[in-house]
Amino acid sequence: MDETKCAKCGSPALPDARFCESCGSPLITAGVQPTQEPTAQPVVPPTQPQAQQYEQPMQGYQQPQAQQPAPGQVEAHYMHVERKKPWLAALLGILIVGFGHFYLGMWLKGIGLIVLAIIVSLLTAFLGAPIIWIISCVWAYFDAKNYNRKAGYPE
Repeated sequence: MDETKCAKCGSPALPDARFCESCGSPLITAGVQPTQEPTAQPVVPPTQPQAQQYEQPMQGYQQPQAQQPAPGQVEAHYMHVERKKPWLAALLGILIVGFGHFYLGMWLKGIGLIVLAIIVSLLTAFLGAPIIWIISCVWAYFDAKNYNRKAGYPE
């Protein structure tokens, strides 16, 4: 079996290999000489017309119109948070324990209330369930008011 060796490092190579596994240089095979490595070309920055072509919107795309803030008004860059209704959070807390907090996006607190209601109900033969039910309702109401206050909505 004819074994090819790397001309650069001399390590043996597999018969079908085109590059040396040790150094990565091209292998010389029968009658085929490796090509010269290309010389490095200097990087030329794009000319002004090439740079401007990317500033144009893509075809079929319409850029949104930017609204200028009124004089003396600060331009805000934040996500709009919807106002939550405290009465709806309390109603959902009355219907099913923890769902008032699900409405507010407080998933862990809602799941915690459900688990707590199940544990208290089992330990007290369902006598403690109304207590957790009332706590869930009132807590959801005040959490909704607190949510709105933190979002910047007036009372």
